[in-house]
Amino acid sequence: MLRQLPSRYNQVVEESEIATRWSSRSSHKLLSRMQFFLQFLVSAAVPGLMTATFFCLLNPTVEAATHYVDSSASGSNNGSSWSDAYTDLQTALGVSVSGDEVWVAQGVYIPGLSESDTFQLKNGVEVYGGFEGVPGTEGNFGASDFESFVSVLSGDIAGDDTTNSDWVVTNTGNISGSNTDHVVTGNGTNGTAILDGFTVTAGHANGGGLSSKGAGMTNIGGSPALSNINFTGNRAEDNGGGMHNETGSSLSLTNVKFTNNSAGNFGGGMFNE
Repeated sequence: MLRQLPSRYNQVVEESEIATRWSSRSSHKLLSRMQFFLQFLVSAAVPGLMTATFFCLLNPTVEAATHYVDSSASGSNNGSSWSDAYTDLQTALGVSVSGDEVWVAQGVYIPGLSESDTFQLKNGVEVYGGFEGVPGTEGNFGASDFESFVSVLSGDIAGDDTTNSDWVVTNTGNISGSNTDHVVTGNGTNGTAILDGFTVTAGHANGGGLSSKGAGMTNIGGSPALSNINFTGNRAEDNGGGMHNETGSSLSLTNVKFTNNSAGNFGGGMFNE
């Protein structure tokens, strides 16, 4: 089942593992879509929103798209297939609109070249990792296996951290040089912003204020849904090495693990305030 995190409670979660595993990613994907549809029905009951809601549901011109991302692709770089996949995840996120999905092949992806760059999640956009990226398997969600085909979101923008063979930092002492403050950001999102099947690593929140919290992920007034995520090797100089949540954030976490993260003050794995 889904585990809901309260938005405000003064509790530090140290390097713990949240590991309620779904037997099938496909089942969770279907449930997410059902929840999204129910939210539309609820909004339709609010005066003034019914017309807009059913327009989105019934208008045939509103078509969802699947954008493919593979760091090793050498095709047209337009995201239309594994052969022509975007090589940059940020490009796919930039063109995605509500209802779209982003499928990400194994490999390592950085959010940019600046310490302030981050992968910002979007409402209504579902981002899935763990694909082998074989041409001809487009549309086959069952071909994904996030444990065998590791998709890594990394803050190692300088490319000088010490990692394992999957480009994952396994000890925060191996972080060096320039790294992003927050690898992933869920600010302002709701449960329709989905991240599933990734390892988040090498974030180093060493700036001032909020930039010293939430190296792996930060959520300010954001409540995305995360599944099958491993936060490992992220360091915050203040609080929340793996993740930092505040201002009414209430995430849904399923099979989310926090390992080998660290913080200068509290919450090596996670900190909520």
